[in-house]
Amino acid sequence: MRRFVRIFSIVAVLAAIIVPTALALGFSPYNQTLPDAIQNQPYSFTQTARGGCTPYTFTVSSGSIPPGIQLQTGGTFTGTATQSGTWGFYMDVGDNCGFHAQRPFTLNVIPKVTVTTASPLATGVVGVSYSLQLTATGSSAYTWSLASGAPPAGLTLSPSGLLSGTPTTATTAGSPTSFTVLAVDPTAPGNPGRSDTKQLSLEILAPLAATVGTAPAAEVGIVFKGVKPTASGGKGTYAWSASGLPAGLTVDPTSGAIAGTPTAAGSFTAHLSVADGNSTTVNVDLPITVAAKLTISTLRLPVAKVGRLFQATIRTRGGAEPIKWKVTAGRFPVGIRLDTKTGVISGTPRTAGIFTIRVTVTDKLGGTFEERLNLVVKPKPKPIKKKK
Repeated sequence: MRRFVRIFSIVAVLAAIIVPTALALGFSPYNQTLPDAIQNQPYSFTQTARGGCTPYTFTVSSGSIPPGIQLQTGGTFTGTATQSGTWGFYMDVGDNCGFHAQRPFTLNVIPKVTVTTASPLATGVVGVSYSLQLTATGSSAYTWSLASGAPPAGLTLSPSGLLSGTPTTATTAGSPTSFTVLAVDPTAPGNPGRSDTKQLSLEILAPLAATVGTAPAAEVGIVFKGVKPTASGGKGTYAWSASGLPAGLTVDPTSGAIAGTPTAAGSFTAHLSVADGNSTTVNVDLPITVAAKLTISTLRLPVAKVGRLFQATIRTRGGAEPIKWKVTAGRFPVGIRLDTKTGVISGTPRTAGIFTIRVTVTDKLGGTFEERLNLVVKPKPKPIKKKK
C-alpha cells in the first residue's frame, strides 16, 4: 500500500510538471520579428518555439508569405523572394501533444540595390567640362565610391555619385577607360543585398579641331570647284556655318563643303565655324579670290606693213591663268601667226589688205570669250623715181 502511494505521488508530481509545460507552448522569443529579405537574393531564417511537447510543426494559418519563399515544417523560411513588398500572415506552431499557438508576423522584401547607369558612359572631350550623375535602384539614398580602377584623368567621383571634372587626356580610340563603382545603402552598409558594383567604361575624345586647305581658283559665272574643310575630335556630329563668303557661294551645314557659282569678283576671307555635340566651336579662315569674268580687252590691232616686222599682243581681263588663244574664224595674212600660249601676233606680212579674224580665249576654269579683230596690212610703199 505504501509502495502504491509512493508511485502515485511521483506520477502526480510529473503530471504537475508536464501539464503546465504543455500549456506554455509559444514562439521563442515571443516578440520575434523576421529579418528583411532582399528581392532576388537567397533567404533563410529559422523560427523557434518553446514549451509544449517536441517536435514542433510550423505552418501558415492565414495570410500569405512572399512569392518564392517557403515555410518548412521545422520552422525554417527558405527560398528567393521574387517580388518586393510587405507580407502579413499568421504562423501556427503545433506540438506533439496536440497544443497550438499562433501569432501574426510580417516579412518585408526589400528591393536589391542595383546600379542602373548604362555603360559605356556618354563620351567626354579633352578640355570640356564633364558631369554625369550615376544612378541606382533599391534604396532612397546611396553612398558611392570606387571599387577598383579610376576614371579618366581630370574626373572624380563624389560620394553622391556625381562623376565630374574636366578631362585632360584623350583615351586611345576603341580603348575607353574602365573602372568599377560601388553603391551602398548607408542605412545597411553590411548587408550584401544593400550594395552593388558595376564596371563602367568612358571614352575621352580629342579636342575639337578644324582644318581647311587652299581654295581653288574661282571666277565670276563659273561653277566653283569647291573646297571641303575637315573636323576632328569633339563629340557627336558636326554642324558648319560660314560668313564672309563671296556672293553666290554657300556652305553645307553637314559637310562644311563650300560650293556655288560666284557672282562678284574680289578677294574675300571666309570665316568657317564648326560646332560639335557639346556646342563647342572652333573657327578657321579661308581666303578666296574670285577673278572677274574673262574678256578680251584688245579691240583694235595696230596697222601692219608688207615686208616689215609686226608684233602686237591680244590683251585680256579677268579669267584664271593660264589662258590660251585660238583663231576660230578667218585667217592672218601670210607671214603672220598667233602664239596660242601668249596671245602675241607676230611676223612679217607679205600681202596687203584687211584681214578679219575671230579670236577665242579660254582660261583654266573653262571660261571663254570671243572677239572679232581686223588686221590692216598696208602695201609696201612704191619707190620714188628720180628726175633725169
